Amino acid sequence: MNSDEWKKLKVEDVAEVVGGGTPSTSNSDYWGDEIPWLTPRDLSNYPERFIAKGERSISKKGLQNSSARLIPKGSVLLTSRAPIGYLAIAKNEVCTNQGFKSFVVDENKAHNEFVFYLLKHNVELLKSLGTGTTFAEISATTLRNLEFEFPPLPTQRRIAGILSALDEKIELNRQTNATLEAMGQSIFREWFLDNEDVVNWDVVPLPEIINLNLTRTLKKGSIAPYLDMANMPTQGHRAIEWRDRPFGSGTKFVNGDTLLARITPCLENGKTAFVDFLEDGQVGWGSTEYIVFSPKPPLPPEYGYYLARTEEVRNHAIQNMIGTSGRQRASASCFDSFMISVPPAELAARFGEVARSLMAEIKANDEESRTLASIREVLLPKLMNGEFDLEE
Repeated sequence: MNSDEWKKLKVEDVAEVVGGGTPSTSNSDYWGDEIPWLTPRDLSNYPERFIAKGERSISKKGLQNSSARLIPKGSVLLTSRAPIGYLAIAKNEVCTNQGFKSFVVDENKAHNEFVFYLLKHNVELLKSLGTGTTFAEISATTLRNLEFEFPPLPTQRRIAGILSALDEKIELNRQTNATLEAMGQSIFREWFLDNEDVVNWDVVPLPEIINLNLTRTLKKGSIAPYLDMANMPTQGHRAIEWRDRPFGSGTKFVNGDTLLARITPCLENGKTAFVDFLEDGQVGWGSTEYIVFSPKPPLPPEYGYYLARTEEVRNHAIQNMIGTSGRQRASASCFDSFMISVPPAELAARFGEVARSLMAEIKANDEESRTLASIREVLLPKLMNGEFDLEE
């Protein structure tokens, strides 16, 4: 790197920092489906770099009668409070509420995706600059006066290109996995719920074909993979993250088990996982708020996961929750009254083969994405600090 080519610039030298606003919620004329309007909640757990819309939209009249601004396509969106640090790039024109400070980048001075990654690299700095008693917020003035090292524009493009290539593959894998997941759920419904032959199958309570909370052995204090509720997926079968920790008290499981969250709001939100991240013979553990599905032979393990993902199972569990408001939970015994048609062994075996193939591809894509994300996290600071010579 030729350090002379990198220049320290203020944010305001390369971008306009724009705030947001909220039209009056009491005036229905201000709300509609004309202009996408984002709040920080729309970026919570949002996995993509580009965003086109949020949960709500406003009308042109709402835009004209509020402090909301129409932000151009390609602008970098930063949540500036509650919390500070969520980032995305506008896929099209959008508006935001006042929880954002957006960067309308001057394309003659900076590359918008470079600015996105530059801010991503400095999220902890941004958080540290927040002030306020009720909740921390970073002001537009503070952001405008922040100084960063910027390389020449062609180098910015190359840096953004390297990081974007990694993220594009991660996003493609995520989209592919969503399609594979939908295929699995569709096949399960077609074969076991909507199949016209179901009327000829035996009907039994669910526990006759699915073991619930089967006993697993794990010595207290032994180190074992731990999956907490925060890392349970709401879509797809793969756990988000797990870590080794000493076993204390919790639900135990092995590969092939399905974990169904039983407490509000996790049950309603769809937190469900198929365990496929353990070593052969290894026992993992997690929250006490899981119900473990373990299909009895000849049903394949995958049957339990796709069954747990059905609306019928989830709604039954929700309708049978008990407890005080905010801490309601379903018990495994609620499934004693859930009747299910027993599929022929041959059909179940065929489904196991199909589901296993789909889930193996999903796992391979997910593992590749985890590797790519690790590479990106290593490269990001090195690229932003100019440790690689990318000059022409």
